[in-house]
Amino acid sequence: MTSDSEAELIKDPNRIELSNGVVLKIKTVSRNAISYAARNAMKEHPEPQLPMVWIEDKGRHEPNPLDPDYAQAYKLHQVEVAARVLDVLYARAIEVVEIPGDVGGPDSQEFRDYLELAMGEELRKSKLGKWVQWLRYWAVPDGDDLDLQRRLFELAGVPVQDIRVVEATFQGDAGGNPDTGNEDSESSTD
Repeated sequence: MTSDSEAELIKDPNRIELSNGVVLKIKTVSRNAISYAARNAMKEHPEPQLPMVWIEDKGRHEPNPLDPDYAQAYKLHQVEVAARVLDVLYARAIEVVEIPGDVGGPDSQEFRDYLELAMGEELRKSKLGKWVQWLRYWAVPDGDDLDLQRRLFELAGVPVQDIRVVEATFQGDAGGNPDTGNEDSESSTD
């Protein structure tokens, strides 16, 4: 026999139950809001200029996308733009349906302490800001995060190949190639 929550998930494919029991409902979002957020993020974190390298055999300069400083700067650019878009999606595309008692909501003291101590951030004052922080840092466990982000990006109309690049970038935060997420011989220290 299925629980009421499981029955609701079967009826509504836009409902997601995370591994910690938090139940979310995915809603559509204005693509204009997403585009605006991405444009603003790109203004604040512009794509780095591709460095040039002198190729002696050819007697000319050519772009060098393998430059480690460029690769790191490009990765940061991608992460900042994706994070801004995710903030909009977390704010507008997710409705929190159910929070189990052991998880603690955005006003719980446990979350506030975690946010301050572990993340070095203060709880935002606006209700929407609190929910975004709570979703980003607390409510969505590792393992569920990429699946949720993939669903949100699909909802936003981001092409599948771009979603893969963003996922690889986030997965590559521990030293992966910004284009593939695979480990490089050069290891990042971020």
